[in-house]
Amino acid sequence: MNPATDPWAALTAAAAEAKDVEGFCVLAARALRTWVGDGRVTVSHGGPSASCSAVAGHAPDASGEAGQWSWTDEAGLTGIDLEICPALLLPESPTIETLLAATGALANLVADRRLARQAAERTDALLDASPIPFAIVSSTGELILVNHAFATLAGRSDTESLAMSALASLPYSEATAPPADLLNAAEAGVSWTGVVTLQLGENERSCNAALTPMSGESNELLLMLHDRTEEWSAQREVIAREKLATAGEIASGVAHEVNNPLAAIRIEAELIAAGSDEDTAESARVIMREVDRASHIAKTLIHLTRRSDRELRPIQVNDLLLEVIDLRSQLDNWTHIQVKTRLETNLPIIMGPMTDLRQVFFNLITNAEDAIEGHQNAVIEVGSEYDDDAVRISVSDSGHGIPVPMRQRIFDPFFTTKDPDKGSGLGLSLSHGVVAELGGKIWVEESQLGGARFIVQFPLTTARRRA
Repeated sequence: MNPATDPWAALTAAAAEAKDVEGFCVLAARALRTWVGDGRVTVSHGGPSASCSAVAGHAPDASGEAGQWSWTDEAGLTGIDLEICPALLLPESPTIETLLAATGALANLVADRRLARQAAERTDALLDASPIPFAIVSSTGELILVNHAFATLAGRSDTESLAMSALASLPYSEATAPPADLLNAAEAGVSWTGVVTLQLGENERSCNAALTPMSGESNELLLMLHDRTEEWSAQREVIAREKLATAGEIASGVAHEVNNPLAAIRIEAELIAAGSDEDTAESARVIMREVDRASHIAKTLIHLTRRSDRELRPIQVNDLLLEVIDLRSQLDNWTHIQVKTRLETNLPIIMGPMTDLRQVFFNLITNAEDAIEGHQNAVIEVGSEYDDDAVRISVSDSGHGIPVPMRQRIFDPFFTTKDPDKGSGLGLSLSHGVVAELGGKIWVEESQLGGARFIVQFPLTTARRRA
């Protein structure tokens, strides 16, 4: 078909090319003018929301009377007005009325297509603007459509790279993924609710998930995720603080009650050691050593709630870290330990209790020293850094590390993996309490050295920059 001689081909091509009704009217006027011959052709479209008109050609010098035709759809909402000037002798087939009806029907299709495209664009914009991560899942378990919040939660920079991938291919945490009941529910097309944990690098995101069948015949499902990582983390913080508060209340009464009989026991043991044979004296010295250990635990318990130095002072963290490293190295003669420091210059000043923060860093470095005991490649790395949000201090070691299930318990009072004569399980609890009181956080993760990496973070509200 030649659009120059076949009006059907010309109008169809115009409808396919036009992006809107205005553009279609222009192309339709040109097509009809080519078909009817010389003269001027005007095509006008009247719709419920807007009207437009297009003219093709010029009226000849000896213009005659114009021919006018009109068409309106059955609903009376849209119409086409056609004017041909001069009213030339038109071809008999197809009739001008038939062409006009075809022009009007195609104009409506172009208008509907534009409305559908605009609706789709608005829908996409609405979906992407939603802060709730969600995806549409096919009956075969594929992600058909995802919004930006879902892509971000899955560790992707754009939605297209995630769409059409399998639901089972999301970066689930190794400890929980992928939930078999979620995949089975998606395959069966039934509702499901549960918890999904995604692994983004070293960070885990824990989400409530809901899978719901969508209405219609597509058998598609809607998967919505609610990221509750921060909320659940805050709940754990509250529980941890309550545990510390409970331990402190117990310590206030127990420590004083225990210290007095311990002192009496020690005095009696000293008397026995002074006036007995060597075997008895050795037994008495064991009693004194264990009494001293029990007394030390009681005093540490008191420190959980009644620390002596609560005055907030400006502290240069790097200087304090170097001081603690020097102290620990002198106490235990670190000839077999390689100490690395990665301290950022111009670190903001921390406002906090000097004695308590010194004890926090002392505990962390002591724990690192214990973790690498007996290792040939014994390395401790101490670092500091800051950004616009926080100041972070890290202590890493090349030991065996801390298993993931145990990481949630290491800050509990009296929880320890050390031998009874090496640790009471209160050092990390005390450190957690000090950091929490300053609005900070402390956590443990895997170290690049192979062992554990403890991180202490203080918000910039706790710090002030150097002038």
